[in-house]
Amino acid sequence: MKRIYILLLFLACINLMNAQVGINTTAPKASLEIKTSNQAAPSNTDGILLPRVDNFPSIKPTIDQNGIMVYLTSAVGIKPPGIYIWDYSKTDWLCLSKEVVSPTPAHYVGELFGGGIVCHVYDNGNHGIIASLADLDGGIGAAWGAVGVYVFNANNVLNGVANTAAIIAAGGTSTEAAGLCNDYAAGGFTDWYLPTFFEIKLIIQNDILIDSILDNDGDSLTHGFTQEYSAVTRGVYWTSLQLDANNGMIYYFTAYPFTLGPKDRLYSVRAIRAF
Repeated sequence: MKRIYILLLFLACINLMNAQVGINTTAPKASLEIKTSNQAAPSNTDGILLPRVDNFPSIKPTIDQNGIMVYLTSAVGIKPPGIYIWDYSKTDWLCLSKEVVSPTPAHYVGELFGGGIVCHVYDNGNHGIIASLADLDGGIGAAWGAVGVYVFNANNVLNGVANTAAIIAAGGTSTEAAGLCNDYAAGGFTDWYLPTFFEIKLIIQNDILIDSILDNDGDSLTHGFTQEYSAVTRGVYWTSLQLDANNGMIYYFTAYPFTLGPKDRLYSVRAIRAF
């Protein structure tokens, strides 16, 4: 008799596991249905309380946890508090809360900050590029330097810091483009350098705004990029990118945007720094 009872209990458990489950209802209409105590006048405890976390797990969930949900109680980086679901395809926690307030950008293009003017931002304004408030050549232009010398490690299209250091190491002087930037110390910062190809390209995308701010701030010591075709520099700026022993790459406002320039020519110099 005891064995029959145990068998019946076992079969009942199997049936229960395969059945629909209802909370506050005996006739669930889905795999899981939860009903409020009073649909017309619910109590303050009616609802599902998700697991609350103060931070996301240090070890990311796997595909087995794809779709799990948590409630983040406090901001983590740029992610505000709210309901999050793990999306394995994006390997990230996605916020599902409707009332998500976008965080205020840390910095923005046109802001006077870090010894210069912000010309490009990313990561919600936490990082970007700052340009000096004026050209460093005093309006008379400066040579690229290292004329007739092939400067090793000055061929990086993305890293002006590395290019500038290489030019200085190869004998670039303090009156030449890389040296002027390397010695610049506006705002107390000493990490200024001569921009490379893609860095100046990012800056020029916001040139209209930058020029408008610097040319209309009432300060004679600040100015936007020189774009007019007039001596000495004729609207040409040096980049830190070397093409060969005799030529560097320049940005040309009035003709071809980017082209080569003999290293001994006098062109404008604008320093930048990253943040």
